[in-house]
Formats: sequence, structure tokens, C-alpha cells
Amino acid sequence: ETGDNIQIIIQDLSKFGASGASEDEYLDSVIAGAGNQATLSNISDYEEIALGSEIYTKATLDVETAEGHVVKQAYYISVESDYVVCIAITTAAGDISEIEAYFE
Repeated sequence: ETGDNIQIIIQDLSKFGASGASEDEYLDSVIAGAGNQATLSNISDYEEIALGSEIYTKATLDVETAEGHVVKQAYYISVESDYVVCIAITTAAGDISEIEAYFE
């Protein structure tokens, strides 16, 4: 048991008044929201990465939970028209790149 977690979220941005948002803008809002719930550190620069056949904008960060545990998170964002795909990977002990390999 690794404790790794993968979430895939698809949202219609037009329902939130965010039509036309870029990957960077959406990623900014995701990280800001996470920062409201936990202590964040080591936030990476945004980079483009291929997962499978799709290109995503990615950021990684460390999250300290209320219990004092530190986990590594990575967010992958792709915007198509008014829809966004957000993949969130959380790992307590694993390597994010090993988990990314499952998408190839």
C-alpha cells in the first residue's frame, strides 16, 4: 500500500464565470485554494508535460497537513474550449515521475 492518490476532475468553466481561463490561471486558483486549507512549500515553476497523448501544464508542491504530515502533490491542467481537465496526484512516499509513467 503506497498511499498514492490520483484524482481526475473535469469542469465546465462557463458555469463558474471562468470561460477563457488559461491553464496558468486555473492552476493559480487551484494552488491558492490548496493554500487556504494547508501549508504549501516548494511550489515549482509551471511546465508543460505530456501525459499519454495530451499536453498539460504541471506544478508540483509540498503540502503540510494539519496533522503535520508532508505529502508531495502535482497538478496537471489542460483547458479545451470551456472545459478543464485537472489531474491531481498526491503521494506520501512515492516519486511523482513513477506515477506519471502509468499514463504512458
